[in-house]
Amino acid sequence: MSEDKKDKAGGGDIFVKKIKKGAHGAHGGVWKLAYADFVTAMMAFFLLMWLLNVTSEEMKSGLAQYFSPDAMSTSSSGSGDVFFGLTVTVESPMQAQSGGVATIIPIPESVRQGDGGASGTGKGEAAQSSAEATRQGGTAEAQQQGADAAPQRPEPTPPAPEPRQAQAAGASATPSPEPQGQVPAGQAAGNAREQADARDVAALQQRLLQAMREAGLRDVTPANLSVSARPEGVLIEIMDAPGIAMFEIGSARPQEEARKFIAAVARVLRERQEQIAVFGHTDARPFPTANYTNWELAADRANAARRVLLDGGIRADRIVEVNSRADMLPRNPADRFAPENRRIEILLVRPPQ
Repeated sequence: MSEDKKDKAGGGDIFVKKIKKGAHGAHGGVWKLAYADFVTAMMAFFLLMWLLNVTSEEMKSGLAQYFSPDAMSTSSSGSGDVFFGLTVTVESPMQAQSGGVATIIPIPESVRQGDGGASGTGKGEAAQSSAEATRQGGTAEAQQQGADAAPQRPEPTPPAPEPRQAQAAGASATPSPEPQGQVPAGQAAGNAREQADARDVAALQQRLLQAMREAGLRDVTPANLSVSARPEGVLIEIMDAPGIAMFEIGSARPQEEARKFIAAVARVLRERQEQIAVFGHTDARPFPTANYTNWELAADRANAARRVLLDGGIRADRIVEVNSRADMLPRNPADRFAPENRRIEILLVRPPQ
């Protein structure tokens, strides 16, 4: 049977040759990375050799001290730097032999030349140089020369100043003491400004209370009003009180008493010229929906107060800002649900100085 099958297939054995195709390792790029690392290492090696050749032993020691973990520098040179007070162009440093403080004593020219002051200087100069050398620890020879070259007559002394000149010089040299209890000019100006603000706030509050009485407000009391001085201007706060609300809870529509109250404030503000900013504040009571929050409620209440001010006769160009503060700046931080946190602020902007 097998021979018949071989005859039918062609009368012989069939050989299948499989050729495996693969990447030639010799044609890859890995050797380039190795060669680059080798070249970099050689360059660093030659750079190190060059640095070792151009630096002196002192510099090498200084570098070793600089990178030492124990101390940054133990140099005994005058500068105390890590290179012993040298740069790369200086050959030999001057090491200090002791740890004491060096004292520089100037030596006169006559002493250095050893001619006793005969180099063209006068007797007075030789004596002065010898005295200076003696005072600063000069040699015995310099002291002898100073004694021999002492002047025969005393030098003329300058005339004493006249009494008036001496008095004038003493007056100019001695600073005049400041008067006791005198306040500096800047502090005095600040105190005067604070006093003026306090008087302005008191007068404005009395005027607003009078306007409230003239408007015949029954429910609004002085507890709903606050006037204070701030760095940016005078602040008028119209706030809720226990049992008295300027706005309905969760609403931006002012109550009738609140409308009359803000209109009375507008009549008083017509007498002034400051620009006005209006801010709305709420308590920390959250809203059940995310589409309308305390930010929107405070903005709507501030805008409602702005419209009442315009109806009360305030010019539109005086209102420069209407903003929402939500519940971020409570008046009573200890109780963020307190009624005084629900308020409208009217800021009379201080003009620039």
